Amino acid sequence: MIYAKEVVQPVGVSSYYAVVHPDSLWQLGKSLDNMSEKMSFQEMISRLPEIDVVVPHMFCFPGMTSFRALFEDILGWPVVGSPSHCTAIATNKAQTRSVVSASGVRVAQAQQIRQGETVTMQPPFIVKPNSEDNSLGLTLVWHEDQIAEALRVWFELDDTLLVEDYIPGREMRVGIVEQDGKLCVLPMIEYLFTQEHSIRTVYDKLELQSDGTPSQQPEKPVAKPVCPANVTPELFKKTCRRS
Repeated sequence: MIYAKEVVQPVGVSSYYAVVHPDSLWQLGKSLDNMSEKMSFQEMISRLPEIDVVVPHMFCFPGMTSFRALFEDILGWPVVGSPSHCTAIATNKAQTRSVVSASGVRVAQAQQIRQGETVTMQPPFIVKPNSEDNSLGLTLVWHEDQIAEALRVWFELDDTLLVEDYIPGREMRVGIVEQDGKLCVLPMIEYLFTQEHSIRTVYDKLELQSDGTPSQQPEKPVAKPVCPANVTPELFKKTCRRS
């Protein structure tokens, strides 16, 4: 909901919102501030206007898998973003590592652990819940005495954790769109870090309320975004050739 409210509305485009609640009931409306009463999925489908394209804003596990497949594969509506079978892979970080590694992409050394297992890697390393989004639970561990307490917190979010070597470097977000059958790289976003704040955490993306639910995006995140990123032509060519 937070992200959907921030979307730029292009001239000549009419937006129509469909919101699904945890109880599986839906609401419809031309504005997120003026939605209909709750209704069943069957009623929601019958009341939808003609749809040209779906822009999904559900980043939970069902949103990245089942709901994208519903619109794309079952209803046959174009969906912005990667196909549902790709986003299904991406919701499992360990699985994503295996896929990209098999394709020749270098990945950091890692260990997948479950309850009762021991972390055998040496700090510094990054620990992340295997299937969470928005950097929830993402932690940079510098010392061994931080591990025990951190594991207790991490396993509250996921039953599988991914531990990866911490490799300092630049963090960029790169969007790619297809135009006339060709892939076009959009201007890149880079997140600038400080020595004390060397990774993007959930607090750089969302302000959380006392119950853990997000309230809004932070106005002044510590990791500041810059667009376009300062990318030399040599680095651009090298990156595109690898991808």
